[in-house]
Amino acid sequence: MKEKRHIKASEFYNGVWSRGLTKGRKDFGDPDNNAAFFEQYVSAESSMTVLDVGCGTGNFCLYLRKKGFKRILGVDVSQVALDEARKKDNCFPFGVMEAGALAVASGSVDLVISFDVAEHVREVEAYWLEIHRVLKPGGSYVFQTPNRLFNVISETIRWKGFGWRPHHPSLQSYGSLNRKLKKAGFNRVMLYKRDPLAHFNLTRLPGFIPALMKIMPWKRLPFRLQTHFWGIAFKEK
Repeated sequence: MKEKRHIKASEFYNGVWSRGLTKGRKDFGDPDNNAAFFEQYVSAESSMTVLDVGCGTGNFCLYLRKKGFKRILGVDVSQVALDEARKKDNCFPFGVMEAGALAVASGSVDLVISFDVAEHVREVEAYWLEIHRVLKPGGSYVFQTPNRLFNVISETIRWKGFGWRPHHPSLQSYGSLNRKLKKAGFNRVMLYKRDPLAHFNLTRLPGFIPALMKIMPWKRLPFRLQTHFWGIAFKEK
């Protein structure tokens, strides 16, 4: 039997971005929702060094630029995405890097931003160890990743099968997320409940599901039953 070739993450996501950009897609996340979370919960000074892991086409880097941040590094596994990012702004550096092997000096970053990334990283434990390594003592990691409990169901319905699995190989539950972050060295993890009814989320769901989501009392549900985990993990000072 012929052995199936293992596709590298860079090759896989270059293909994803190439197809998406051809169809007019500029982002695979929800930059407005990410910015709203950052505004509400993240205490950050514009003098900080910020690393955006999985920056894609650089939309959040641009948001930070407009907020006055000057020391920004955007990294992604996809050269195609970064080429698109450079069309928007050539002033700050972008680099092709695997999330689990960041070419960034240890203890050199104040803040790591990484929205909608952890679920895509096959070796997610190595990814979180790398983030902890590059952060300065007292630094923080700001993230968002879907809840495995909901994502498996919603993606299977949306894809009409299990074609989503290569895209989301590292989905986390409430327990596994907290356990793995603490194992990576983060001494404190804060999670926040957010309304999942953003236009970006609802338009991706089929049939009656958007209507059902609108009547759910999300803020009253425990963290284990949230559709996404929004949080900040802190490295000890």
